[in-house]
Amino acid sequence: MSRAYVLDTNVLIQAYRNYYSFDLAPGIWVSLPEFAAPIRVIDWVRSEMVDEHDDELAQWVRAGAVLCQPVMELDAVRRAVVTEYQAISTLVKGHSAL
Repeated sequence: MSRAYVLDTNVLIQAYRNYYSFDLAPGIWVSLPEFAAPIRVIDWVRSEMVDEHDDELAQWVRAGAVLCQPVMELDAVRRAVVTEYQAISTLVKGHSAL
């Protein structure tokens, strides 16, 4: 069974914006799809990278470096994980405002 890595878009967005911009560390963006392939993001959060921005990260995603994983293709266990992740994220966001 081959492995796939489903990432939250924030992992890529923060890496791009804060640590590894394309002009500072282009090798990471070339190598990442090769060494961690396939990288996937859930379709309904992919818009954070490609629909809301037109920067180098969005172009990289549009070029096919990251595969879009439709949420409907996820099995029941994975859907449950996504649901729990959403609940945790909402809880954390609520507490970070304190």
